[in-house]
Amino acid sequence: QQAVDFACSQITTVLPRICGRIAQRREIAKVGSTPVRGAIFLSILRGAFVLASCLSICACHETTRQVKGVVLAVEGPVRLIHQGSNREDNVVASAHFSDDDSIVTEENAQAWVVLVPGISAALGPGSEIAVKGLSVGKDGNALINPMRMRGAEMRLVRGDVTALVEYALPGTMKLIVSARGGEVQLSGTSLVRANARSPRLCST
Repeated sequence: QQAVDFACSQITTVLPRICGRIAQRREIAKVGSTPVRGAIFLSILRGAFVLASCLSICACHETTRQVKGVVLAVEGPVRLIHQGSNREDNVVASAHFSDDDSIVTEENAQAWVVLVPGISAALGPGSEIAVKGLSVGKDGNALINPMRMRGAEMRLVRGDVTALVEYALPGTMKLIVSARGGEVQLSGTSLVRANARSPRLCST
């Protein structure tokens, strides 16, 4: 990643130098001998190769960034706990949550959330999940289907949850669901149901 950023940042420096040298050597070539012209031509080719390499590296530059999840709907009292500040909010539809936040449903409540586009979950009554790793990877140059990756992790603290991974969207999808009994990783169209004792893959 650092190498890619460095290469891209150097283009604005490299390009003027290469263009200047090409112009200078074209003027020299007008009066130079055949061997001199050949050497100049090879030098220009080397400069063009360096520039093409930088552009090629930047062309396949993929950026990964953290995103926020969204609450689709709630039924009954649901709380959102922000681990960074230990602040609690009452959850309503369209509320957002971030990495390391926890969603808690009371005994008579349910909640439906989207972790990242294509990965959703439904919390049963008396349940709590902690989320992290909410991220998407994007091809910075693609105009059609730019998303290359969507990922999320969810830890079930208590209660039960059902998670769905939809593979209809472009790019790779990955969801990790963990509980006291272990964890499962989903990377295709999958439905997983978990309780506080064990996650269980129901269908793929």
